[in-house]
Amino acid sequence: MPEPMPISNMRFSSPLLVRYLAKKFFLSIILSVFVMTSFVALVDGLEMMRRFASVENMNALSIILLILYKLPSLILQVFPFCILLASLVCFSGLAKSHELIAIRSSGIPARQFLLGPLLLCFALGLLDVFAISPTAALLNDKYERIENTVFPGSAEGLLTEGGSIWLKQSERERYEMLIYADKLEDRGRNLHKVSVFRFAPDGRFIRRMDAESMSLVGGRWEMQNVIMLEPDKPSERLNRFVLPTSLTLETIQNSFSSPASLSIYSLPGFIKSLKAVGFPSEEHQLHFFQLLAKPAFIMAMFLLGIPFALHFSRQRGVGTMVLIGLVFGFCFYFFSNFVGAYSLSGRLNLLVAAWAPAGIAILLALALFLHYREE
Repeated sequence: MPEPMPISNMRFSSPLLVRYLAKKFFLSIILSVFVMTSFVALVDGLEMMRRFASVENMNALSIILLILYKLPSLILQVFPFCILLASLVCFSGLAKSHELIAIRSSGIPARQFLLGPLLLCFALGLLDVFAISPTAALLNDKYERIENTVFPGSAEGLLTEGGSIWLKQSERERYEMLIYADKLEDRGRNLHKVSVFRFAPDGRFIRRMDAESMSLVGGRWEMQNVIMLEPDKPSERLNRFVLPTSLTLETIQNSFSSPASLSIYSLPGFIKSLKAVGFPSEEHQLHFFQLLAKPAFIMAMFLLGIPFALHFSRQRGVGTMVLIGLVFGFCFYFFSNFVGAYSLSGRLNLLVAAWAPAGIAILLALALFLHYREE
């Protein structure tokens, strides 16, 4: 009768072990997301209450609804950090209960028993990009639309496929204007073949102005070759007309859908429209590339926390190692945001800025694996 194979020679983890570790890790992710959600909701809720405190018709229920609209986007921003926190919590717990020691003593290398959690990270990354992010973008778009109607001097913009724009300017309790421009120059500072429709706060039509061109200069629109139409009055032609406005060039550019309010399915077409009218599209391009790199970045944050967690089974000072791992991952997460901001200044390629943080994190994780002599 053949002798049983020694435990030390068993080098392959069973599917049961893979599923067990994936389940434990998934529960840790839920706990981490709950903690981070509670913290982010509290901070953002306090800030939102401060901003909307002086706004009429904004009660506590309305503010709670706005928080719920904005919260999914905020959670998705910190989700990679939740993965790092979950990896430390899960595997430090396994080390404390001696389960990790038992797994390692059976001779199963780390690259095998970590396969389940790693595949779970990849699946969650894909779910984030193609399912959760579009829903969060839709809710964030609702939040931005409500915000634009509440604060004075705000604007809402619409790009057409032909390259023209519609811009709605709201001056609270004064008037509203609807601006159409057939062509833009200087990133929205100069508009050509313009029609301006002005309405009273109660929606009553006041005036229409058609101009050959219109330029934004120091808090006013300077219109050239204007035809003015008002109810029950003959048309009037003016060589020049000045229209006061609280809009700025930044307000106009930001009036169109922000990157956070667009799904991965809508971003390519919107970026094309921005380029067609001459508006800067770098922020939207960077967001699109970052969405594509999200699964890799989530896996990178998992791999970044694992060397610290695996080290618990052989070393003391668990609390110290957890703190070091958290600080290390936290700094690296914000480093990725810094790289993104640096690329928007034109000093770094956008595609490199989106993918480099994930690549660097994976290389650092592999270096830590080698340093701690993990297989």
